[in-house]
Amino acid sequence: MLEMDMSDPNYQPPADEVCTEENVSTYCVSMGALDRYLAYVRTLENVKALLGPFDLEQNAGFVSDLPLAGGATGLGEVSLSQTLGLASIRDSAIEKEKVNALSIMDLTISAYNELRLAYPMHQKYTQLIDNLYAYRDAVIDIRQKAMLLPGKYVNATSKKGCN
Repeated sequence: MLEMDMSDPNYQPPADEVCTEENVSTYCVSMGALDRYLAYVRTLENVKALLGPFDLEQNAGFVSDLPLAGGATGLGEVSLSQTLGLASIRDSAIEKEKVNALSIMDLTISAYNELRLAYPMHQKYTQLIDNLYAYRDAVIDIRQKAMLLPGKYVNATSKKGCN
């Protein structure tokens, strides 16, 4: 985007709403991000549908009242209440992750849009600063040349001293 000319059609949203890889408009970038977000949510939902695996040392504190047959969960002897408790913790973490991912995606697209809108102004300001430096240098050059001129001209006519 930063190297692209603003008059390039890939800088603007497509008229037919079909985005290409080259299109850097906020619409197309947000559509790509939405596709990735939905794929991420599907992956999280697939993980949520599984019963394990769990890390019992990190999630200790459940009462072992009904041990499952050894190896049924891959964790050795784990009670049903522990398994369901760990699944509940994991499911709530997955739901929180989905909300956080959506928020982060929204903030990222907003920041991208701000950059896309502000970068052309930045380029113009950079050009303006370069022009101001050139103006300053030209004024310095004129001043240096004017300093070479005498302060008063001998035998020059003026209104001063005329009666």
